[in-house]
Amino acid sequence: VGTSSARRTALLRRHRPDLEIGMLRGNLDTRLRRLEEGKFDAVVVACAGLERLGRTERLSERLDPFEFVPAVGQGMLAVTCRREDKESREIVRAVNDERAHRLADIERVFLAQVGGGCEVPLGCYGEEKDDEIRLVAVLASFDGRKEIRSEVRGEIDRGEELARQLAGRILDQGGRAMIDEIRGDRAV
Repeated sequence: VGTSSARRTALLRRHRPDLEIGMLRGNLDTRLRRLEEGKFDAVVVACAGLERLGRTERLSERLDPFEFVPAVGQGMLAVTCRREDKESREIVRAVNDERAHRLADIERVFLAQVGGGCEVPLGCYGEEKDDEIRLVAVLASFDGRKEIRSEVRGEIDRGEELARQLAGRILDQGGRAMIDEIRGDRAV
């Protein structure tokens, strides 16, 4: 199974220790081509990328984001423009999805509290329904043998507070030591 993500690798190893995981780099077309060439039996990529490029016919399975927790802000698009460019700012404001933006901000609060980064197999996913948020996070070792998982729920208006609470739970359950160990392994 091909992937380029430390988080995906760790979660795959956690859920399916029988799989052989291989590093897969490149854009989506390159990754799909390597699958077609038989270099991998399967690849794990973000559904959002397949959807954006109109390639959902290649999608064989959607992984449950509460089980296979995505990276913070996974699937989100960010658009920036010059501050003084009022016309562009209006266009950006018109296409902004306030709900998705709020969820991304809440997930980023979690990430800032935990202090993870690209090298840490860490995920956080929030979902809003009826003014309530469900927020789940996972931190795993590279080999998938250790996993710390927690979840919080509450009013969406308390989202940032809940994200800090969730980060505290992950860190207090051994996450601090795990992150230090992961960073130490990467420094070697």
